[in-house]
Amino acid sequence: MNLESTVSIVYYISGIVLLLLGIIILKENPRGRVNRITAFMLFCAATGPLLGAFYQTALEPSSRLLPLWFYNLFFVWELFFPALVLFSMTFPVESPFRKKHPRAVYALFLPHILHLFLTVLFSEPDKILSLLDTRAGTPVANVLFEYLTFLLKLVTILFGFALEVHEKFFSFTNLLYVLLAVTFLYRGYRRMPVPSLKRQVRVIILGVISAVGLYVLAVIIPTIFGLRLKLDLKYTLIILALLVGPGSIAWAIVKHRFLDVRLIVRQSLVYSISSGIIIGGYLLILRQFGNLLANILGQKVPFLEVVFLVVALLFFQPIMNKVNDLITRLFVAGRGDYRNIMERFSREVITLLDFSELVETILSTFREELQVETASVAVFTDESASGGEGVMRLYWRKESYTEATELEGDRDLCQALTEKGRPTFVEELPVKDDPSPLHRKLQQLDSFLLVPLMEKGKLVGFLGLSKKVTGFRYAYEELTMLAILANQIVVAMNNARLYAESIEKQRLEEELNLARQIQMDLLPRSDPEYPNLEIVGYTNPSRRVGGDYYDYLLPGDGRLCLVVGDVTGKGVAAALMMARLQAILHSEAGRSKEVEEMVANLNRLLVQSGTQNRYVTFFFGELDTETLSFKYCNAGHNYPILIREDGTIQYLETGGLILGAFEEATYTSGQLDLKPNDLLVLYTDGITEALNMQEEEFGEKRLLETLCKLRHLHAEELKDQLISEVRSHVQDFPQYDDMTLVVLKVSEP
Repeated sequence: MNLESTVSIVYYISGIVLLLLGIIILKENPRGRVNRITAFMLFCAATGPLLGAFYQTALEPSSRLLPLWFYNLFFVWELFFPALVLFSMTFPVESPFRKKHPRAVYALFLPHILHLFLTVLFSEPDKILSLLDTRAGTPVANVLFEYLTFLLKLVTILFGFALEVHEKFFSFTNLLYVLLAVTFLYRGYRRMPVPSLKRQVRVIILGVISAVGLYVLAVIIPTIFGLRLKLDLKYTLIILALLVGPGSIAWAIVKHRFLDVRLIVRQSLVYSISSGIIIGGYLLILRQFGNLLANILGQKVPFLEVVFLVVALLFFQPIMNKVNDLITRLFVAGRGDYRNIMERFSREVITLLDFSELVETILSTFREELQVETASVAVFTDESASGGEGVMRLYWRKESYTEATELEGDRDLCQALTEKGRPTFVEELPVKDDPSPLHRKLQQLDSFLLVPLMEKGKLVGFLGLSKKVTGFRYAYEELTMLAILANQIVVAMNNARLYAESIEKQRLEEELNLARQIQMDLLPRSDPEYPNLEIVGYTNPSRRVGGDYYDYLLPGDGRLCLVVGDVTGKGVAAALMMARLQAILHSEAGRSKEVEEMVANLNRLLVQSGTQNRYVTFFFGELDTETLSFKYCNAGHNYPILIREDGTIQYLETGGLILGAFEEATYTSGQLDLKPNDLLVLYTDGITEALNMQEEEFGEKRLLETLCKLRHLHAEELKDQLISEVRSHVQDFPQYDDMTLVVLKVSEP
């Protein structure tokens, strides 16, 4: 196979590939302006190698002499250059000049149309002049005809001279068009806001520049400067140009979804090219094997050729499948494959548990993969919101950063999205005369397509996408992908919400643990010890922190103060009130005051602290540890129980109202003397109101019976036994209220 045969084969293949690419792009979206311009550019480019191959393989071997104008029809392919400029002014973004002069740009074709006109009609001016050398029959007619012939000859000579100059210098025009196209493409590339679109534009620019640059080196520059390249070098440059040009466009289509060509079309293109290569290689191997056998054996052996053919056929299909799989992985199954986009997106969002990162990923992914200028996502701030009634937080990304705002939901818009339950174009949604703030914001963001985010038939938000930067429509594949990804986004948002709740819960748990530790530090670290007294305290909040309080104060002079309090409510609020009570109490107890006066001051200070709807039942007792005289004040607390040695029971009732309710409340005190073996028990209602599975309270009666039964025990043992009795009563029923207990027992002297 000589060089000219190889060149002819490459011409045919590249021309067919260019023609095929043009048909694919035009068929994908016949109404798209970029598709039409691109297809026309490829058709013009295809005529060059196809006509060149036709001349080399069909006309030259026949030795038939055809008119020169017929050969000059080859120059029709040079319409590629103005088509290239027009393409560069339209893709990737429309140039300002084209926007301002949409019709004027077609004047780009005038020089090449004139060039084709001259090369076809005036390719052989001598023949035209010879046809004009005729004579008319009459003298008058001869004079007129000679005058007319002179004018026609003059025009023909001028056009012939113009053709000579034109053919020599028209290469400058093509070179200028190439420079213009590269300039427009580069400017369009710089203006691209979407990285994925930049990638395909970069491939197109590099491919076009490389292919046209090789053609310039092979043809245009030698023509301009009168250089004569070696035939081998010239053909090599042209072959490379024909391989690089169609190859870059095919690569952009397959790998980067150039012009949004559908996946099935891209796959068909790849499979067609790969199948053609494999079949061509297969036939070449068969031919070479036959020649090899003939050289070895000195003659052709049909039997061996048939055996080899059968063996080759057995391996043909497996090899075909392997090659197709490999090419699919390398080319089709790239970032531009919707299945890969969905898989990659799902893998990313499912691992994102921070909501802000999730939103960033959603917006950047859709903006890049779908090549839109603006992407947005709106979600209800309240999970219980439905029907569009509620505040929505709208996030959007237009440049390289994300913004957000909160707007009232649009009932009509949200209901329409709920009813449709699929990606919906904004023009299909109802528009009121007075649009809502949310609708107006979507208009400002140029939202063109809304994708509902549904959970169990309920709208929880939506995605908003503007028109594509390239102006292409949304394909069916993309709408299907958006519907699938919307479900995954809902799952990811729920995961992020649950994670945020768990983190918040964990943080609260840590804070509650810290609060519990702080509260426990406010309670006595140990029980006071006296030779004639046994004192023990116990508290168990129903939650991490509680509102029960007990304390021991030692104001001096052998006095011991016993304190028990119960703040209304439970949890953190009650614990804070208890801490305030403890601080005020320690401040007041250091001053020499009567018991009732101290309690009255405590009440007044609590009321003045401004705490509303928080009250305290409070018991304060002051014991002289030497004389065992006990003075007390009960501010609405459960009556402490005093059991004498002889079994007599006495309740400590004297005092007044609960603390924190009335600033001017007055209090009185009671006084009694303790004796050996007397038992005094201070407690909160968490003891008596402890419930079992039948919701029966432990009760004061059972408490009293238990104390009477256990009064012979030491204070520590009695406390343990009493708590054990309460737990036996409660069993597995959850603790409802805080439980606090202070036991004082007078010992024998």
